[in-house]
Amino acid sequence: MKRNSKILLLLLLLSFFAKVSMSQNLGNNSQYIFNQLSLNPAYAGIHKSIQVDANVREQWVGLEGAPSTHQLSMHGAHLYKPISFGMLLMKDRIGLTSVYDLRFSTAYRIHTSYNTQLSFGLQAGFFSHQIDYEQGDITDPALRNVNQNFFAPTIGAGIMWHSPRFYIGLGVPHLLMMEFTEDSELSVDNSRQYYFTAGYVAKLNSQVYFKPNVLLKLTESGQYQIDVNATFLLNKKLWLGLSYSHQNSVSGLVSLRITEQLQAGYSYDHPLEKSLNGSHEVQISYRFKRRKFERLSPIYF
Repeated sequence: MKRNSKILLLLLLLSFFAKVSMSQNLGNNSQYIFNQLSLNPAYAGIHKSIQVDANVREQWVGLEGAPSTHQLSMHGAHLYKPISFGMLLMKDRIGLTSVYDLRFSTAYRIHTSYNTQLSFGLQAGFFSHQIDYEQGDITDPALRNVNQNFFAPTIGAGIMWHSPRFYIGLGVPHLLMMEFTEDSELSVDNSRQYYFTAGYVAKLNSQVYFKPNVLLKLTESGQYQIDVNATFLLNKKLWLGLSYSHQNSVSGLVSLRITEQLQAGYSYDHPLEKSLNGSHEVQISYRFKRRKFERLSPIYF
């Protein structure tokens, strides 16, 4: 088999995989512990400041057509009312297939005690599903200059109970799980995903904090995935952590609080499947001060 034919076959297989899985893969990443907006709309505005996050994830580096995810989000709380807002823009690419996802979130919080709050979140938006056969070095004349574009709405909901030191949340980012059949017709996918997250920050001493996290992903079809993460915060500036994704990968994470407002992180995922290469992820977060003399604490979650 010629090299071009091999590449074409790989890209077509990846595109088929994308049609099956992209409707379920909601773009979550290794550094979700610092930004959970893609998992749960109730996370919007969990910090008093306005926060902007940019995330780039390159999966299975070196494999042509491998998954690539770009994410940009912004969220913040109203200064005087218990409501908050958020926006998430995401691009996923696998092989010949690209998915653009735009969501707007709002959350309402009630105090359950002096330090704890219960947040209810809703989101609405749309996603665009595109297949570009021109990018696959197509030799079949029937597929030349052929592009498929689909468009569908999406809604989501979530709930989160949290304090400055812990959180427990359940999010369903896509209640309307749409998929596209081979004849380009839109249908409903019953494999809706549920995300359960929990974490706690323990102060070991004046210089060291310890934060364990867990992420459980469930689908209505019975599939599940468990991610466990443990991170240490040193001198309220440097995060160091390890993660294990059940039957998937192990990861190392580092994140530096450069200033009160700016934080940058990097993670590397090593797949348990030996035939695959590792994945790289970079995230940058910036928080805007709402008041002139406001002091911002570290982002615990």
